[in-house]
Amino acid sequence: RWNENYQQLIRYKEENGHMWFGRTYVKAEDAHLRGWVAMIRKEYQKLQNGEQSNLAAIQMKRLSDIGFDFNPRKIKNNTSNDKRWEVNFQLLKEYKERQGDFTLRKGEDRKMIRMIKRIRLDYKKKQRGDRSGLTDERIANLEEIGFDFQRKETPYKVRDVPRSWEERFQQLLQFKEEHGHCLVPQISGGILGEWVRRQRCQYKKLMASERTSLTHEKALRLSSIGFCFDASSRFKGTIRTIQK
Repeated sequence: RWNENYQQLIRYKEENGHMWFGRTYVKAEDAHLRGWVAMIRKEYQKLQNGEQSNLAAIQMKRLSDIGFDFNPRKIKNNTSNDKRWEVNFQLLKEYKERQGDFTLRKGEDRKMIRMIKRIRLDYKKKQRGDRSGLTDERIANLEEIGFDFQRKETPYKVRDVPRSWEERFQQLLQFKEEHGHCLVPQISGGILGEWVRRQRCQYKKLMASERTSLTHEKALRLSSIGFCFDASSRFKGTIRTIQK
């Protein structure tokens, strides 16, 4: 019976792309499978607590081989957070198309105001090295739609800063013309220094075939101007002497 449920779980993953079961997401024919999955996680929790469990080591291995997560709360939170971010990001795109920028205006929807303020606050936390809900990938996505992380909440003062990847790239070109290299300081380099740091992080993901906002075309353009994707040996917070 265990093997039958295991094969059914594999089919469920192939059809849905995940192995998470929610009360409002499960189909009637999958109700039994949801119960079996709950039992598996319960038995796994017993093992974690040092209690006797019916879950065998070989069964745990087979489940791990198909990417089964034994922590249902973690799955639920991650799925919920990802879906909420996708919805909010779409709302931000629509706001930009409607308003032309991300300046907060009087009379704007309160939910949108809170969202933009939260993103800017999380960005400041990330810059300080504190815990933040913004990942490098999300920051890169926000930059692509021209989100301004530093702008004050006023419709009267607009800061002329590069927004898109292309504009940041042009700013990097200008930096190179002035300094002769692309090693922008990450501590004192301001927004451009932070952008450069993220390009290196995204490049590592690209080389590892992971999900990233940096395309091969963008990586080639950076390489063509002498951009260093691994500057750890040449640059740590301040610009070192550049070898001629």
